[in-house]
Amino acid sequence: MRPPDGERQAVAVFAALTDPTRRALLEELARAGPATVTDLARRLPISRQAIAKHLG
Repeated sequence: MRPPDGERQAVAVFAALTDPTRRALLEELARAGPATVTDLARRLPISRQAIAKHLG
């Protein structure tokens, strides 16, 4: 039996948040508000390509 869609979505979100880079991106977005990938790359020690991959 498959878990409900909401449960599968919650599992996927929590699994994604185990990655420290993704947590850093979310913390920066929560702190400073919306930003482009380029803006985030200027603020964090992460390449634009890595940020785009993690946000995807």
